[in-house]
Amino acid sequence: MKNQFYYTRKQQLPPVEGETEPQFKEFLDSFNPELAIRSVLLGDGRRVVVLNDFHEELREVAVRNKQGKQTGFKNERAVYNSDVYLEPEDAKRFEELTKIQ
Repeated sequence: MKNQFYYTRKQQLPPVEGETEPQFKEFLDSFNPELAIRSVLLGDGRRVVVLNDFHEELREVAVRNKQGKQTGFKNERAVYNSDVYLEPEDAKRFEELTKIQ
């Protein structure tokens, strides 16, 4: 695929007993920048990119009574889309790639 923006996604690993610092595993992910409809720069230099991949899903959710006890399940229809979180280095590359001159 020639129309992909590659970025590093960091996923926190479960804590290991005796370690105080969180550990992360890095993945090389990608998305089509032509599907980006909006991006927001966060205070820490990261950027959230909202993609135009809206889709409807039917999910089974729990039904609860007034006391909070689960009484059954029902199908709930909702619309979802993807959000991509870019680390500061990738956020800068994305901005340069998509900036209108």
